[in-house]
Amino acid sequence: MHLSPEINLLNQNAAWRSEENGAVIESTSESYLDTILSPLFYFTLFGLPGALAYKAVSTIDSMIGYMEPPYRNLGHVPAKLDDILNYIPARISALMIILAATTQRPIEALNCARQEHNKTPSPNSGWPMAAAAGALRVRLEKPGVYTINPTATSPQPEQIAQTVKLVRAASMILIALVTTVLYLTPTTSAWHGLLSILISD
Repeated sequence: MHLSPEINLLNQNAAWRSEENGAVIESTSESYLDTILSPLFYFTLFGLPGALAYKAVSTIDSMIGYMEPPYRNLGHVPAKLDDILNYIPARISALMIILAATTQRPIEALNCARQEHNKTPSPNSGWPMAAAAGALRVRLEKPGVYTINPTATSPQPEQIAQTVKLVRAASMILIALVTTVLYLTPTTSAWHGLLSILISD
């Protein structure tokens, strides 16, 4: 069937908008791992030095952590170290998103995270992205690279707001969990270190 140039243009615009919507959803869910969960994870384990060390590695990785020329030799170490440091937090991020999706589709979020997390080149970013894709029932794709939740519908603008709400809920769950852990283990946690500094002053 021959389509008019106007229809072809409309189809192209729709595809571009879908990719843009998906990119925002991907970025929001992945940022939950990089900027919220992982720093809190390492703060809980090792205090402020742990959180700062993680952010240093993450920042260097975002700047020079490329696996292709001309930064292959320079960027290999921070890229691999970032993968290692995010290995456990990535899986926790998917769990937090699944828990936050209890009013939406937690089972679909769980199944999508388990089945689709390995679609991305990164060994870690696929976990929160796939969990969010399942909870929202959307397809996330980077043409020629990956497609997460391929049987779902294309992301719509309103689902960006849903993603923000989902990540906000996951963040609240995480903060409540971290606060509980620090409160229950004051002698071995960063909380004890902060209290010691305040008391000494």
